[in-house]
Amino acid sequence: MKVTHFFENDLCVLAIEGHLTMDAVRHLKNYVTPLLDRENFAGLVINLKKVDFIDSSGVGALFSIHKTLQSQEHQMAVCHLNKKTQEILMMTRLDRLIHVYKDEETAIVSFNT
Repeated sequence: MKVTHFFENDLCVLAIEGHLTMDAVRHLKNYVTPLLDRENFAGLVINLKKVDFIDSSGVGALFSIHKTLQSQEHQMAVCHLNKKTQEILMMTRLDRLIHVYKDEETAIVSFNT
């Protein structure tokens, strides 16, 4: 799994590539944690366009990040879900907790409204 990010003002946009599975969860959490501690942090958008597989550990990692952000009174959104990932988020009802957007631009704009 590969993770990259950039900041749009104080909004962090994270892109994940590859499998979001048990083997990758620790790497993801270690990558995200310092980003959340940034001064003036405004929220997180996770682009899942290049995630080709997600298992229960990956879903758990997304939920954990969401809970951390929620405790800091920040929001999280995901975007570019493929059909399988969208189905998994719906089955686990995670789509009811995390805002889901069709693309990165729409997700970024949603934080400005």
